[in-house]
Amino acid sequence: NTIGPMRTNCVQMSKFWGENITATIDWCEDNYAISEYIVEFWNSSSSLVISLFAILAALHGLKHKIEPRFFLWYFGIFLVGLGSAAFHGTLLYEYQMWDELPMMWATFSWLYIVWEIASPEGKTNVPLAVGMSVYAAVVTAVHILSGFVLVFQIHFMALMWIGQGTVIYWTRNRPHPEARKLLPAYFGSILGASAGWLIDQFLCDHINAYLPVNPQLHSVWHVLMGLHCYVAVMWTVVYRTESIGRHPRLIHIAGILPWVDFDNSAHSKPKKL
Repeated sequence: NTIGPMRTNCVQMSKFWGENITATIDWCEDNYAISEYIVEFWNSSSSLVISLFAILAALHGLKHKIEPRFFLWYFGIFLVGLGSAAFHGTLLYEYQMWDELPMMWATFSWLYIVWEIASPEGKTNVPLAVGMSVYAAVVTAVHILSGFVLVFQIHFMALMWIGQGTVIYWTRNRPHPEARKLLPAYFGSILGASAGWLIDQFLCDHINAYLPVNPQLHSVWHVLMGLHCYVAVMWTVVYRTESIGRHPRLIHIAGILPWVDFDNSAHSKPKKL
Protein backbone atom coordinates (compact mmCIF):
# COMPACT_ATOMS: atom_id res chain seq x y z
CA ASN A 1 0.00 0.00 0.00
CA THR A 2 1.69 3.14 -1.21
CA ILE A 3 1.69 5.71 1.59
CA GLY A 4 4.76 7.93 1.72
CA PRO A 5 7.80 8.68 -0.44
CA MET A 6 8.19 6.15 -3.21
CA ARG A 7 11.27 4.08 -4.01
CA THR A 8 11.43 2.95 -7.63
CA ASN A 9 13.41 -0.15 -8.54
CA CYS A 10 12.65 -1.53 -11.99
CA VAL A 11 14.13 -5.01 -11.75
CA GLN A 12 14.50 -7.07 -14.92
CA MET A 13 12.51 -10.30 -14.65
CA SER A 14 11.82 -13.33 -16.78
CA LYS A 15 8.98 -14.65 -14.64
CA PHE A 16 5.24 -15.10 -15.00
CA TRP A 17 4.25 -11.41 -14.87
CA GLY A 18 6.68 -10.21 -17.50
CA GLU A 19 10.10 -8.67 -17.93
CA ASN A 20 9.62 -5.30 -16.22
CA ILE A 21 7.97 -3.98 -13.10
CA THR A 22 5.52 -1.24 -14.11
CA ALA A 23 4.42 -0.29 -10.57
CA THR A 24 6.00 2.86 -9.15
CA ILE A 25 7.26 1.03 -6.03
CA ASP A 26 9.21 -2.19 -5.53
CA TRP A 27 9.22 -3.20 -1.87
CA CYS A 28 11.95 -4.72 0.29
CA GLU A 29 10.80 -8.31 -0.13
CA ASP A 30 12.83 -10.24 -2.73
CA ASN A 31 10.87 -10.76 -5.93
CA TYR A 32 9.83 -14.29 -6.89
CA ALA A 33 11.59 -15.69 -3.81
CA ILE A 34 8.80 -18.19 -3.06
CA SER A 35 6.83 -18.69 -6.27
CA GLU A 36 7.38 -17.90 -9.94
CA TYR A 37 3.72 -16.83 -10.12
CA ILE A 38 3.77 -14.33 -7.21
CA VAL A 39 6.27 -11.47 -7.26
CA GLU A 40 6.09 -10.67 -3.53
CA PHE A 41 4.68 -13.76 -1.85
CA TRP A 42 4.55 -12.55 1.75
CA ASN A 43 3.33 -9.06 0.92
CA SER A 44 0.65 -10.49 -1.35
CA SER A 45 -0.60 -13.21 1.00
CA SER A 46 -0.61 -10.94 4.08
CA SER A 47 -2.84 -8.49 2.20
CA LEU A 48 -5.66 -11.01 2.38
CA VAL A 49 -5.73 -10.57 6.16
CA ILE A 50 -7.27 -7.15 5.51
CA SER A 51 -10.10 -8.77 3.54
CA LEU A 52 -10.60 -11.35 6.29
CA PHE A 53 -11.05 -8.60 8.87
CA ALA A 54 -13.60 -6.96 6.53
CA ILE A 55 -15.53 -10.23 6.32
CA LEU A 56 -15.50 -10.54 10.11
CA ALA A 57 -16.82 -6.97 10.40
CA ALA A 58 -19.58 -7.76 7.87
CA LEU A 59 -20.59 -10.89 9.80
CA HIS A 60 -20.81 -8.77 12.94
CA GLY A 61 -22.95 -6.25 11.07
CA LEU A 62 -25.31 -8.92 9.78
CA LYS A 63 -25.68 -10.52 13.20
CA HIS A 64 -26.47 -7.25 14.94
CA LYS A 65 -28.38 -5.50 12.13
CA ILE A 66 -25.94 -2.63 11.73
CA GLU A 67 -26.99 0.13 9.32
CA PRO A 68 -26.33 -0.39 5.58
CA ARG A 69 -23.91 2.56 5.46
CA PHE A 70 -21.42 0.39 7.37
CA PHE A 71 -21.47 -2.30 4.70
CA LEU A 72 -20.20 0.14 2.08
CA TRP A 73 -17.23 0.69 4.36
CA TYR A 74 -16.72 -3.05 4.88
CA PHE A 75 -16.80 -3.64 1.12
CA GLY A 76 -14.19 -0.93 0.62
CA ILE A 77 -11.88 -2.56 3.18
CA PHE A 78 -12.45 -5.92 1.49
CA LEU A 79 -11.41 -4.45 -1.87
CA VAL A 80 -8.28 -2.96 -0.31
CA GLY A 81 -7.13 -6.44 0.69
CA LEU A 82 -7.84 -7.95 -2.72
CA GLY A 83 -6.28 -5.01 -4.57
CA SER A 84 -3.19 -5.08 -2.39
CA ALA A 85 -2.78 -8.83 -2.96
CA ALA A 86 -3.00 -8.29 -6.73
CA PHE A 87 -0.57 -5.37 -6.60
CA HIS A 88 2.10 -7.17 -4.58
CA GLY A 89 1.54 -10.39 -6.49
CA THR A 90 2.26 -8.71 -9.84
CA LEU A 91 3.92 -5.30 -9.24
CA LEU A 92 1.99 -4.05 -12.26
CA TYR A 93 0.74 -0.47 -12.38
CA GLU A 94 -2.86 -1.35 -13.19
CA TYR A 95 -3.09 -3.48 -10.06
CA GLN A 96 -1.38 -0.75 -8.07
CA MET A 97 -4.47 1.33 -8.86
CA TRP A 98 -6.64 -1.41 -7.35
CA ASP A 99 -4.57 -1.16 -4.20
CA GLU A 100 -4.60 2.62 -3.89
CA LEU A 101 -8.08 3.63 -5.05
CA PRO A 102 -10.07 1.33 -2.70
CA MET A 103 -8.04 2.81 0.17
CA MET A 104 -9.52 6.17 -0.69
CA TRP A 105 -13.04 4.81 -1.26
CA ALA A 106 -13.06 3.00 2.08
CA THR A 107 -11.78 6.11 3.85
CA PHE A 108 -14.56 8.25 2.37
CA SER A 109 -17.14 5.70 3.55
CA TRP A 110 -15.67 5.82 7.04
CA LEU A 111 -15.59 9.63 7.08
CA TYR A 112 -19.27 9.82 6.14
CA ILE A 113 -20.16 7.54 9.05
CA VAL A 114 -18.08 9.35 11.69
CA TRP A 115 -19.21 12.78 10.48
CA GLU A 116 -22.84 11.59 10.72
CA ILE A 117 -22.32 9.54 13.86
CA ALA A 118 -24.95 11.45 15.83
CA SER A 119 -27.54 11.82 13.07
CA PRO A 120 -31.06 10.42 13.57
CA GLU A 121 -31.56 6.77 12.69
CA GLY A 122 -32.71 6.22 9.12
CA LYS A 123 -31.73 9.75 8.03
CA THR A 124 -29.30 10.20 5.13
CA ASN A 125 -27.37 13.42 4.69
CA VAL A 126 -27.93 13.54 0.93
CA PRO A 127 -25.85 16.67 0.17
CA LEU A 128 -22.87 15.26 2.09
CA ALA A 129 -23.18 11.80 0.51
CA VAL A 130 -23.49 13.20 -3.01
CA GLY A 131 -20.71 15.72 -2.49
CA MET A 132 -18.31 13.09 -1.15
CA SER A 133 -19.22 10.69 -3.97
CA VAL A 134 -18.59 13.31 -6.66
CA TYR A 135 -15.31 14.35 -5.04
CA ALA A 136 -14.17 10.70 -4.79
CA ALA A 137 -15.08 10.13 -8.46
CA VAL A 138 -13.07 13.19 -9.55
CA VAL A 139 -10.03 12.16 -7.50
CA THR A 140 -10.29 8.63 -8.89
CA ALA A 141 -10.35 9.88 -12.48
CA VAL A 142 -7.45 12.28 -11.91
CA HIS A 143 -5.34 9.57 -10.29
CA ILE A 144 -6.02 7.04 -13.05
CA LEU A 145 -5.27 9.53 -15.82
CA SER A 146 -2.30 11.28 -14.24
CA GLY A 147 -0.68 8.66 -12.05
CA PHE A 148 0.64 11.30 -9.63
CA VAL A 149 1.32 8.82 -6.86
CA LEU A 150 2.96 11.30 -4.46
CA VAL A 151 -0.04 13.63 -4.77
CA PHE A 152 -2.35 10.69 -4.10
CA GLN A 153 -0.32 9.73 -1.02
CA ILE A 154 -0.45 13.24 0.42
CA HIS A 155 -4.20 13.42 -0.25
CA PHE A 156 -4.81 10.05 1.37
CA MET A 157 -2.75 10.96 4.42
CA ALA A 158 -4.78 14.17 4.75
CA LEU A 159 -8.01 12.15 4.72
CA MET A 160 -6.62 9.84 7.38
CA TRP A 161 -5.58 12.74 9.61
CA ILE A 162 -9.05 14.25 9.25
CA GLY A 163 -10.53 10.93 10.33
CA GLN A 164 -8.19 10.59 13.30
CA GLY A 165 -9.06 14.13 14.31
CA THR A 166 -12.74 13.18 14.29
CA VAL A 167 -12.03 10.15 16.49
CA ILE A 168 -10.13 12.34 18.95
CA TYR A 169 -12.97 14.90 18.92
CA TRP A 170 -15.61 12.34 19.87
CA THR A 171 -13.31 10.74 22.44
CA ARG A 172 -12.71 14.06 24.18
CA ASN A 173 -16.15 15.65 23.85
CA ARG A 174 -18.40 12.65 24.32
CA PRO A 175 -16.33 9.95 26.04
CA HIS A 176 -17.78 6.46 26.02
CA PRO A 177 -16.37 3.87 28.43
CA GLU A 178 -16.72 0.97 25.98
CA ALA A 179 -15.14 2.89 23.10
CA ARG A 180 -12.31 4.08 25.34
CA LYS A 181 -11.29 0.46 25.93
CA LEU A 182 -10.56 0.17 22.20
CA LEU A 183 -8.20 3.14 21.99
CA PRO A 184 -4.95 1.30 22.93
CA ALA A 185 -5.51 -1.25 20.14
CA TYR A 186 -6.76 1.47 17.78
CA PHE A 187 -3.74 3.75 18.07
CA GLY A 188 -1.23 1.00 18.87
CA SER A 189 -2.03 -0.90 15.68
CA ILE A 190 -1.67 2.10 13.38
CA LEU A 191 1.54 3.27 15.07
CA GLY A 192 3.06 -0.22 14.87
CA ALA A 193 1.96 -0.59 11.25
CA SER A 194 3.41 2.80 10.33
CA ALA A 195 6.73 1.95 11.97
CA GLY A 196 6.93 -1.29 9.99
CA TRP A 197 6.07 0.50 6.74
CA LEU A 198 8.69 3.21 7.25
CA ILE A 199 11.48 0.80 8.21
CA ASP A 200 10.73 -1.49 5.27
CA GLN A 201 10.58 1.46 2.89
CA PHE A 202 13.58 3.53 3.97
CA LEU A 203 15.93 1.08 5.72
CA CYS A 204 15.72 -1.83 3.29
CA ASP A 205 19.46 -1.76 2.48
CA HIS A 206 20.30 -1.95 6.18
CA ILE A 207 17.84 -4.80 6.69
CA ASN A 208 19.46 -6.82 3.92
CA ALA A 209 22.98 -5.96 5.08
CA TYR A 210 22.70 -6.62 8.82
CA LEU A 211 19.84 -9.07 9.39
CA PRO A 212 20.12 -12.79 8.56
CA VAL A 213 16.55 -12.83 7.22
CA ASN A 214 14.12 -10.20 5.99
CA PRO A 215 11.50 -9.65 8.74
CA GLN A 216 8.90 -8.78 6.05
CA LEU A 217 7.83 -5.60 7.79
CA HIS A 218 5.53 -4.59 4.97
CA SER A 219 3.57 -7.77 5.64
CA VAL A 220 3.43 -6.70 9.29
CA TRP A 221 1.97 -3.40 8.03
CA HIS A 222 -0.81 -5.31 6.27
CA VAL A 223 -1.72 -7.41 9.30
CA LEU A 224 -1.68 -4.48 11.72
CA MET A 225 -3.63 -2.22 9.35
CA GLY A 226 -6.22 -4.96 8.91
CA LEU A 227 -6.52 -5.09 12.69
CA HIS A 228 -6.67 -1.30 12.86
CA CYS A 229 -9.54 -1.18 10.36
CA TYR A 230 -11.42 -3.81 12.35
CA VAL A 231 -10.91 -1.99 15.67
CA ALA A 232 -12.00 1.24 13.95
CA VAL A 233 -15.19 -0.55 12.91
CA MET A 234 -15.90 -1.64 16.49
CA TRP A 235 -15.16 1.88 17.83
CA THR A 236 -17.51 3.45 15.27
CA VAL A 237 -20.22 0.88 15.94
CA VAL A 238 -20.12 1.72 19.66
CA TYR A 239 -20.64 5.45 19.07
CA ARG A 240 -23.16 5.10 16.26
CA THR A 241 -25.39 2.55 17.95
CA GLU A 242 -25.29 4.43 21.25
CA SER A 243 -26.41 7.60 19.45
CA ILE A 244 -29.50 5.84 18.04
CA GLY A 245 -30.61 4.39 21.37
CA ARG A 246 -28.93 1.01 21.50
CA HIS A 247 -26.69 -0.04 24.36
CA PRO A 248 -23.41 -1.49 23.11
CA ARG A 249 -21.01 -3.38 25.31
CA LEU A 250 -17.54 -4.59 24.48
CA ILE A 251 -16.60 -8.25 24.75
CA HIS A 252 -13.63 -10.17 23.34
CA ILE A 253 -13.55 -13.25 21.14
CA ALA A 254 -11.21 -15.81 22.70
CA GLY A 255 -10.26 -13.09 25.15
CA ILE A 256 -8.39 -11.20 22.41
CA LEU A 257 -10.42 -9.88 19.48
CA PRO A 258 -12.88 -7.07 20.34
CA TRP A 259 -16.55 -7.59 19.52
CA VAL A 260 -19.44 -5.21 20.19
CA ASP A 261 -22.52 -6.93 21.55
CA PHE A 262 -25.98 -5.70 22.56
CA ASP A 263 -29.62 -6.78 22.75
CA ASN A 264 -31.21 -6.64 19.29
CA SER A 265 -34.59 -7.96 20.39
CA ALA A 266 -36.32 -4.58 20.17
CA HIS A 267 -34.33 -3.19 17.28
CA SER A 268 -35.51 -3.29 13.68
CA LYS A 269 -33.18 -3.05 10.70
CA PRO A 270 -32.91 0.52 9.30
CA LYS A 271 -34.16 1.02 5.78
CA LYS A 272 -31.99 3.93 4.64
CA LEU A 273 -28.31 4.51 4.16
